[in-house]
Amino acid sequence: MRKNIKHQFIWIPFFVLLLFNSCETKDGDWDDNIKLSSRQVQFESKGGSAIVTTKGTGWWFSDIYPSADSIQHTSFDTLNGGKPIDGEWYTIRRENVTSILIQVSENKEGRPRQLVIHLQNGDYFDRIQVEQKGLGISGK
Repeated sequence: MRKNIKHQFIWIPFFVLLLFNSCETKDGDWDDNIKLSSRQVQFESKGGSAIVTTKGTGWWFSDIYPSADSIQHTSFDTLNGGKPIDGEWYTIRRENVTSILIQVSENKEGRPRQLVIHLQNGDYFDRIQVEQKGLGISGK
């Protein structure tokens, strides 16, 4: 009987350690705290503007990719409005704590344009994909 009780006490620290280890939150394992109204915005070739809203307020722009293989901007000071982010054919502005204004100029080229806007809030990351049609063969 005494031997069984001794063996039971040996397992208690192991189970306590296992319990604490299983409750750990890992980096990047946060719930959606930005809550974008849309993760995709499409424009015609003539250009225009769109507003994407959020429910979260503590987010910031982390990266802007104007094409799949290059990076245009990083480390923005846009948490409380800040300056607009101007690219060759686009402007992005945080209008207030819950809205993003995206503007694109006319696309006179035949190929479409793409832009990816990365947002971050703590260890939660999200993105908005922007696509703009090109003029194409017909010129429309």
